[in-house]
Amino acid sequence: TPDKMSNLWSLDNPVFTDFAFYAGVLAAKVLIMAPLTGYYRMSRKAFANPEDAKAYGAKDPKGNEDVERVRRAHQNDLENIP
Repeated sequence: TPDKMSNLWSLDNPVFTDFAFYAGVLAAKVLIMAPLTGYYRMSRKAFANPEDAKAYGAKDPKGNEDVERVRRAHQNDLENIP
């Protein structure tokens, strides 16, 4: 019934409240990962493109393990969090 369906989407429903909370946490995590990846790239001078490495004076344009770990975590979030 329509009345029962409206109760399912109510904040009085503890299951929906938990779902909304954790959806918000995951959305915040996805939004934080992009600047974090950029920070790691800049601080470690590990760039994805050779022209970026040259422009920022990176001596070794190859990837950095810390940068790759953060990048993979961000990519995983983008693929798995709807």
